[in-house]
Amino acid sequence: MDAAMHAAKDHGFSLLYVITEGAEQRPTSRVWGLLSLTVEMLQVVRVITHVTYGWTHESQAMARWFDLVAVVVDQVRQWVPDLYFYILACVLVVVACADSVFIIKRTRDGVLAAVWPLKVLRFLVATIVTTLLSTTLEFLLYPLDCTTDGMTLSEWVHGGGAGCSPFGMPDVFLSVFTILIVLVFVVFAMGVNLFAFEINPIARGSRAVCTGRVEVAWTAFKIAAGLLPFLS
Repeated sequence: MDAAMHAAKDHGFSLLYVITEGAEQRPTSRVWGLLSLTVEMLQVVRVITHVTYGWTHESQAMARWFDLVAVVVDQVRQWVPDLYFYILACVLVVVACADSVFIIKRTRDGVLAAVWPLKVLRFLVATIVTTLLSTTLEFLLYPLDCTTDGMTLSEWVHGGGAGCSPFGMPDVFLSVFTILIVLVFVVFAMGVNLFAFEINPIARGSRAVCTGRVEVAWTAFKIAAGLLPFLS
């Protein structure tokens, strides 16, 4: 067990070292970082302003209007069904995990010459794992969502007016797959956030401003806030 944990940590550190080493630090990086943080915070505010947490429907709707990502998604939903957002989110998570495994293996073999796998993984980590984590999780949970304004999974499978029964037959198969892909996404997101900071020795001090532990706690909060409405 200890050997497996040590190997997992070793792989995690090597992966984050490879994708962060040589990353470009442009003069506009701080501006983009602040914009990314703002977009992320607006999503979190929208998620925690859910009726499950005691807010009114009016407050929930108002918070959604302040979430720039939700506003854009709502406009796109007029032409693109929720099912396609779910498929896109699944593809991105699978690609991120597969790319991570590919980079780790090629790095271990000492034959990682191409740069594009690193750039793809950096982009996916910066989007689905950090800035758009809340929205990505919302897309992934679509098969279990019976409150959507669009067509539910059951309506896609059985036709209009079928209601919502994510654990009925044959919907349950996709629901089980959804639970598995969400678990993979949660582990991947928390692992990346932990190793991305713990790889820096300065972040391990008792008075460090940013530590992997803090990032994992923040990520866990965002994930829990997004999951609780589906479990209540």
